[in-house]
This record gives sequence, C-alpha cells and structure tokens, in this order.
Amino acid sequence: VHGMHAFAAKFPPQLAAWAIETYSQPGQTVCDPMVGSGTTLVEAGRLGREAAGFDIDPMACLIARAKSTPLDVAALRCHNRDLMEAIESGWRTHADALAAGVSPADWAETDPLPVLPDRDRWFLPSVQVALTLLKRTIRAADVPSEFRALWYVLFSSLIIAKTSVANARDIVHSRHRSFTHLRPPDPLRRFCQRLGQVERQMRTCREDGGAPRPARVQCRDSRNIPLAPESISLVVMSPPYCNALDYTRAHRFAVAWLADVLDVTLDEYTRLGREYIGSERGQHGRAFGPVGIAEVDSITDRVSETDPVRGRLVARYFTDMQRVLGEIGRILEPGGHAVLVVCPSHIRRIPIAWHEAFSSLGGHLPADQRLSQVALIPRTLDDHRRIMPFMNAGEQLAGRMRTEYVLVLQKGATNG
Repeated sequence: VHGMHAFAAKFPPQLAAWAIETYSQPGQTVCDPMVGSGTTLVEAGRLGREAAGFDIDPMACLIARAKSTPLDVAALRCHNRDLMEAIESGWRTHADALAAGVSPADWAETDPLPVLPDRDRWFLPSVQVALTLLKRTIRAADVPSEFRALWYVLFSSLIIAKTSVANARDIVHSRHRSFTHLRPPDPLRRFCQRLGQVERQMRTCREDGGAPRPARVQCRDSRNIPLAPESISLVVMSPPYCNALDYTRAHRFAVAWLADVLDVTLDEYTRLGREYIGSERGQHGRAFGPVGIAEVDSITDRVSETDPVRGRLVARYFTDMQRVLGEIGRILEPGGHAVLVVCPSHIRRIPIAWHEAFSSLGGHLPADQRLSQVALIPRTLDDHRRIMPFMNAGEQLAGRMRTEYVLVLQKGATNG
C-alpha cells in the first residue's frame, strides 16, 4: 500500500527500518504515536518487533491498519478475482439498465451519494456512478474484514492521489485546485489495476522477508497514549508541522465517500480537525501561555511580535508537543529511545529549528519522564522524493525545506 496510496509527508521505510534496527531488538515493542500511513508499523513487523500505532485521524488509522496487516497471498488473489468479477457483473447490470432508459432504483436507498459541498463540481457524474458501484461491491463481498479494509484503502487511493479521479489537483495537500481531465477518469479500471499491483507487492514482500507481525492500531490522541508506563522499548515518529498541513481538508473527499466505513460524518471529521496538533483552526479564542522554557518561549515571542495569531498557534503547538513528549517519556522503558524526524521551517519568515525546541522540551520533563538528546543527524531531502504542495516557479518553500534532522532522545540519559 505504501507505493499506491498518497499521504502527505510520508515516512521513508528505510529511515524507519534504520531507527528500529539501531535502537531496538527483535521481540521488543515499537510505538508510533502519530502513525500516519503506518510505515513504522510495517517495518517493525518486518524486523520481528511488536508494533503499536495511534493516530487521531480515522482515515490515517484505516490506511495504517490495512498497511500493517499481513495477508495470505493466495487468499488475496482469490478474493481479488471474485471482486473483479462482481465489479464487472455490476457494471454490465448498470449498463443494461441505462440502455433500457432505467437507472438502478435501489442505489439511492442503499448507496446514497456522499454529502459533500459542490459534489458535482468535484466529481463527474460517470465517476460518481463508478465509485458508488465499486463501494457497493466491496461492501457486499463475503470476505474477512482485513481484506475489505485493504479494498477500502485502495478505493480511497483513487481519490487521494496526484492523479485523482476527482476534478482536482494537489489533493494530497490541503488546498485543492480545480482540474479538468483531458478524458473522464475510469475508477473501475484504476481500481482493478491496484488490485493486481497489491498482489505483486505482497508476494514480493513475503519472498523478501517472510510474514511480518501484525500491528495494533487505534484511533487515539497522542497527547493521551493508552499504554502502560514503561511498556515500550522504542518510539519512532514524525511530528506534524506547525501550520503546514490540514489533514482533514486533504482527506475530506475520501472521507465523504467512506463516511459510513469510518463511522464519522464529514462535518464531524471537519470539527475533529480543530484538535489536531499544529492545526491553525483550533487556537482562536483559546489562550496558551509560555511553557516555561526560555529557548522555546523565545520562539513564540518572536512569532507573536510579527503575527499575534500565528504566535498563539505556535504557543499551542509547543504546549501540545510538551504533552506528547511527556507521554512518550511515560511509556518508554528506562534507557529506551525516541527517534523523531523533524524538518526546520519558517513562520512569517522567522526560521524555526523545531528539533532544537523538541530537545529542550524533552530535557525539561519531570525526572521520571525526561528525554535527553543523545544524537542529532542531518538528512538531505531528495527533490524528487519530497511531497510538496503545487507551487509556482520561484516560490521559496521548496528551496528552504531540503534538510531535516533525525533527533534521538533517550529516557534516563544525560545530554550528549
């Protein structure tokens, strides 16, 4: 699924594998409290570790759960063939009804179209019909839940993609741009292609590394991780940027189509986005004071002098990340490590070294949770492998975000 489903700021598997092999042993438990698309969980299972992941975003949890659940390749092939036959049969039935001048009467009752503002603007009528047929066929399939979850993820990958079946470009990021296809997209053909691709990749994965261990994935907030104290050997995570991506806007088209699967309405999902760490939509009317660490609070002060609204956002972000790091310090066993992948950025042209701020936050936690920096490794980002928003020539963002840092913290260590 990693290569087939777009996800903003996706974690590189090689980096997750390096962290897991360097700072944990087989049989130990690895946690990613902001699991995103689940890359850390896949690598942990592949390398013989137990894995637990959490995310506040239900779409991320669906992707991570499907991505980190091993499936029998022969069973997958059999179920995929049955699904493709059902899709073809359903499409023939629909085409026959259209030729007779009648549309299937039961669709409006059993498969209502998603509640989405400007739905007809974003999805061509033919695409809406194809997606409805595809979703109905997936739901009706008599298969174990883990196969259906994988298919729903592949369904969402048709929408959340650079070449989306929606009339939009840059849909991986939060600000969708209208886009006119040269020819109407064919969701059914694309979906069947993905079925074949996932079979091949699953087979290759098994041939290379055997059967990975399944992971535990829950939709939970990383500011309150539901794990016992000192139960984790290693945490690997990539914290969200402050004021950079709005995942609820990036995922909203797919969530609208899968609202019943995710058990959340689009309005509920949008409101949930106010609680995401780094979201610019949750700080208005709420006061967040200094965290009490001079080198961190000075960043908030500099931003506030230029833009008070952004200053409140930064203050909330540091307050949230202090809670997250405190939770990491609580669940890590003594001597356990936390590996954070962090990219410096600018807010209102003010450069911010987030890795230095996180190191300060971890070092000022209570003694039984304290996380001390033991390594800091710079990493240059490949221009061809970064997922960046659509930008006009000459925009500065792409030039600035070329170096990120692998920050390694250890519980109970002294600063090194």
